[in-house]
Amino acid sequence: ERDWRVFILLHGFTNGLVNRLQNLEPHQIYVYNSDEDNPSSPELDIARTSGYQIVIRADLYPGENQTNLAFTFSSPKEEKTFSRSHGGHPGLAQQWAENILLDFLRRYLYN
Repeated sequence: ERDWRVFILLHGFTNGLVNRLQNLEPHQIYVYNSDEDNPSSPELDIARTSGYQIVIRADLYPGENQTNLAFTFSSPKEEKTFSRSHGGHPGLAQQWAENILLDFLRRYLYN
């Protein structure tokens, strides 16, 4: 059994990723999807003090020629920041970013 709980703050994503994350087993991932232009992160501080071992903030920034994904991963052992850029068709950027985050979660949490 997994001994972790995960809180994820999403910014710039559609609810498609929220639905995909809810299908992961076991159900120990809570997702908060913000549609604010520039969300602050009080939710992350609350999550850190509310029993979540892993906290992730992911921001998706669509641009004119590329879309940027930035996410910060925090656990009791480490904090890491990642950034990726998508220069393909803007219509594919959301799916691309979802797949990047899901791949990261699967590799880190399920291995």
